[in-house]
Amino acid sequence: MIHTRPAGPDDAAAISALLLANAAGEGGALLGDWSVAVVRGWIASGALVLVAHDGERLAGVLLTEETAQASAPPVLAMLRAWPGGADA
Repeated sequence: MIHTRPAGPDDAAAISALLLANAAGEGGALLGDWSVAVVRGWIASGALVLVAHDGERLAGVLLTEETAQASAPPVLAMLRAWPGGADA
């Protein structure tokens, strides 16, 4: 059964490893800096980061970001196509 919860500082290395394994350089679609230090920074800043575990295995991660902080080219293109409402 998959369980979800907010990420904590101890999750940073596992999150980084999962994201790096799915980065563009590995044949995935993720672009960005997925280092442990960056992931730790997101968690420490209070950004909502959720992890999904299937037993002991990290099965997924959900990252959130305020629209004003968006900087990744695919996200900026998406926001140009549909900026959403003030509460999006």
